[in-house]
Amino acid sequence: MPANLAAALASANDQLFMLLEQTRRSLAGQRAFDVALVRALSRVVSEATPHIQAARAMREEHPELGVALEHYIRMAKELQAELEKAQIMLLGQRHELDAARSHMHAVSQWTSALSSTR
Repeated sequence: MPANLAAALASANDQLFMLLEQTRRSLAGQRAFDVALVRALSRVVSEATPHIQAARAMREEHPELGVALEHYIRMAKELQAELEKAQIMLLGQRHELDAARSHMHAVSQWTSALSSTR
């Protein structure tokens, strides 16, 4: 088993676990879902896609990595489900911001009209 491949897979698993936990904490309101987390998630998701697609070939070439690969794939799928929840949360927040923006615009117009009649 190539040591660098096993080490890279262990590092990727650690990183996926950390991001999965941060995403779950964000969805629970225990952490801000900020730009840094979105960028980290975007990077990991873009890096994960080719690895997931190559998992079958990697298992055949390196059967000793099977458990680590399965763990990686399981966490990537869990992260995908959490990201779908985050997308729904962000769409809800966007709707709230749009409503608040409309309200602020109406208030601004009302105050302009009130000040022009005085």
